[in-house]
Amino acid sequence: MRCDNIFLDSIGTYLPQSRPLDDVRAAGLVDEREAAEWPWTGVAEAGAISPPDMAVQAGREAMLVSSVPTHCFRMLIHAGSVYQGSVMWPLHHYIQRHTIGDTGTALEIRQACSGGIAALQLAASALTAQRGAGAVLVTGADNHYWFDRFDWLRHHLAHNRSVALLGDAGHGIVVTNTGGFASLDSIATGSVPEFEEAFRLPGQQFPVSTSPPTPDEVRAVTAAAGRHPQWLRVLSFTAARTALATAQQALDDAGVTASDVTYYLPGFMAGAGIADLITRRLGVAVPDGLQDFGRTVGHLSVSDHAIGIAHLSELGLLRPGARLLIGATGFAASMAYAVITIHDQPRARLARPVRVPCE
Repeated sequence: MRCDNIFLDSIGTYLPQSRPLDDVRAAGLVDEREAAEWPWTGVAEAGAISPPDMAVQAGREAMLVSSVPTHCFRMLIHAGSVYQGSVMWPLHHYIQRHTIGDTGTALEIRQACSGGIAALQLAASALTAQRGAGAVLVTGADNHYWFDRFDWLRHHLAHNRSVALLGDAGHGIVVTNTGGFASLDSIATGSVPEFEEAFRLPGQQFPVSTSPPTPDEVRAVTAAAGRHPQWLRVLSFTAARTALATAQQALDDAGVTASDVTYYLPGFMAGAGIADLITRRLGVAVPDGLQDFGRTVGHLSVSDHAIGIAHLSELGLLRPGARLLIGATGFAASMAYAVITIHDQPRARLARPVRVPCE
């Protein structure tokens, strides 16, 4: 999908301060071997705050530094990967209520970790169809406080599956059709629908519990897929090929080649996989230090790309003319890639609030 006259005006973030892995080890949540062998040195932990509230704070940050007046917003689009709040709560309207107010409407999408980029695609489509000037506030957030993220990682690695240490974060991006610090040149998406089975609980699918999955249920997802390693291996190759083709499609739609890309932002996965394949096959480069930063916060789900851009902006690496290829994979089933060109100093803030204590 080629995007014409679609821009990023500002970025706001909610990235909790990181908990060092040494502190996690001292608390008995990981052992000495794991702390030494795992590639992460810390993880961003939000504590007792809901993802919608994280999105509200990030969205307000984006609006605070944006050049767009509140009355110009036509829509809010929110993306989350995992548990967001109570059942039947229209949380996207909660976020709308506390950010752009009663202008336009709100949507919620679920594309797992690729949802942040997929939301940009919806925003671009809405603004392309918009008569006259308009803006969309895109938000995303996840808080993994509700389950043991360290046990999740441990159990996945025991079944030979590549997975990341999950960090907590939220973001807000103001997308416009009137100008901004960067142009959104293209977005491409792809999927491997067979991969849904690798994350489906065994047994009856409906009706199900309305509460978050129990630790045993989370482990059951991993164990069920782990019993079919050959099937997983074949699907993983398919996912890698699909991701590579999707990234190439984004470049083609933008009318550029891989040699035109200044930086590739693959997300904070801290391991070999799809990102390494694209780096090798397309010849694109990840910015120096970006993955080191990622190892201090963990994989930030739908917010990897926004946090990455804000971090590079703070380092002064995003100069006019820089071109980015950003990518994300959701539960290995959905892929999304976008090409972005920087035109001016990014209006982006990397907020690092303290962890909200639990009662």
